[in-house]
Amino acid sequence: MQLIRESEVSIPRPVTTFKHSPVSSIIMGGIFAVIAIGMAFMIIRGEFPVFMWAAVGVLLLMDMIVISTILAARKPSNWLMKTDGKNLAIKFRSYLNGHFPAEDLTVVTLATDEIQSMCKTVERKNMPGSKNDGGSTSTDWSTWTYFDIKMNENADLNVLREATKHERLAEAPQEGKTRTSYHHRPVRVVGPDTIRLAWKSGRDKIQPKVGAVLKAFGDSISIGPENKIKQPHWHELEGDAFSDYLIDLCESGKGSKAERAARIHFNLDSKAAREFIEKLAG
Repeated sequence: MQLIRESEVSIPRPVTTFKHSPVSSIIMGGIFAVIAIGMAFMIIRGEFPVFMWAAVGVLLLMDMIVISTILAARKPSNWLMKTDGKNLAIKFRSYLNGHFPAEDLTVVTLATDEIQSMCKTVERKNMPGSKNDGGSTSTDWSTWTYFDIKMNENADLNVLREATKHERLAEAPQEGKTRTSYHHRPVRVVGPDTIRLAWKSGRDKIQPKVGAVLKAFGDSISIGPENKIKQPHWHELEGDAFSDYLIDLCESGKGSKAERAARIHFNLDSKAAREFIEKLAG
């Protein structure tokens, strides 16, 4: 196992590249644009009040954010994993943060003889809903898919653990008068021996699917059975477990859910909850 720069990645051909698909972002951007155009048309015709231009502006701003993710997905920096069936290169820097310094060590390379097994992990996650049921907050459930790589017993993942932590807390480079950093962590270390790649979640849609990875390595690495996890209810989490849960929501594109959970859990107002989440997520 070795940490290298993205520019140093060298895997013999043929190479299979797994990357983020922009399809869901394209659909979402189209929906925002259609709604904004429709509202603008209704305002011009006098069927909607003039102050609705503010809502049109919000929709267009959201559309610009979505477009930025689509453009990021079209860049060469959009990849999560590359492999030739014997070697792996895994990039733990988000493709959305491709503007960060190129000299940073953001890729971990692995050889198959360092890996004990691989498996698909499916987690049932819950988060606060947007409605109240009988005075209490409703709960939304979703299913997230991961690709887990379990390393051999002698593997030391502490270096990778610290590198992913450093990447999460890294300050965005100055671009004019602004700094743009996306809270998105596609790779993390779970427990003492497992590298987990987010494959399908709130912000992750990796193609090809996990099954293609398992098929590629089926002859050289032990493939474990599908691992199923059910997250404890978010109301029951306390301390570091609740903080990790909030960070996980933010990095999966569910920042508004994280704010709502913090507001309810700590009895905060909306502004205080937003400030708490911003500080927690870095």
